Amino acid sequence: MKKILLAIFLMAATHLFGQPALPSAGQPAGRYKIIAYYTGNGETIKQYPVKKLTHIIYSFLKLQHDSLRFHNEAQQQALQQLVQLKKLNPQLKIMVSIGGWGGCVPCSGLFSSAAHRTMFAKTSVALFKQYGIDGLDLDWEYPAIEGYPGHAYDTADKNNFTELVKALRKEMGQEYILSFAAGGFVKYLEHSIDWDAVMPLVDFVNLMTYDLVGGYSTVTGHHTPLKGYRPAQESTQKCVNWLLDKNIDAEKLIIGAAFYARVWENVSGSNHGLYQQGKFKEGVAYKNFSAYFS
Repeated sequence: MKKILLAIFLMAATHLFGQPALPSAGQPAGRYKIIAYYTGNGETIKQYPVKKLTHIIYSFLKLQHDSLRFHNEAQQQALQQLVQLKKLNPQLKIMVSIGGWGGCVPCSGLFSSAAHRTMFAKTSVALFKQYGIDGLDLDWEYPAIEGYPGHAYDTADKNNFTELVKALRKEMGQEYILSFAAGGFVKYLEHSIDWDAVMPLVDFVNLMTYDLVGGYSTVTGHHTPLKGYRPAQESTQKCVNWLLDKNIDAEKLIIGAAFYARVWENVSGSNHGLYQQGKFKEGVAYKNFSAYFS
């Protein structure tokens, strides 16, 4: 089976950091990526082991008309603080992201226009140059299939996403990093992305191999499983193998790990509560595990 280079990025609701998997024989550690999505400021992050990271993706900037913009002055200052971290960590890349769950309301309509795609690419590169940003991550949830309730989506999104990536790469050249966050479930893999067209143009893809059992589910389960334990179960292994079977470059696959738990209530004790009917209660951050589950 093909080996995958570093397989971790952190879902960034809070300041969470991961450790690299052990390199395979013959694969130098320098080729691995440890990526954190981050929402806070440049001072708070200093209490964490930033030197272990290769990329920080600051999340999320906004789409204003057809341009990439900061939400406010505080966000602009936070990004500038993060860029300053590169002085102490020369290997560190600072990227920005748009979208997220609930953050891509205009994406389907906006990116259906070639003119808007071109303007977005131009304003993005202008922002990179102005602030010393190293690249962009597209977190459109999701092209061509239903995502956040009420968000517009259309089958044409699949091709429009490809055209957006082409416009960005043309404007960015090879000077800047381009990536995207991808749903870790089969419906997304099959319907949202033209993998053959997109993957040669991006530097890597961040696989959202978490939330595979979400708060919408009335049945308990592992929401970020490494392997599937039931027929038709979504899992990291299924997602990765699907892409490898499509001959996607393994070195461009970054596996997402969620450092939070999901909690259900009104669950029977059968099978220790696993795969049982229940009512979703809440999520619990990793830093709160010891107190919550004691």
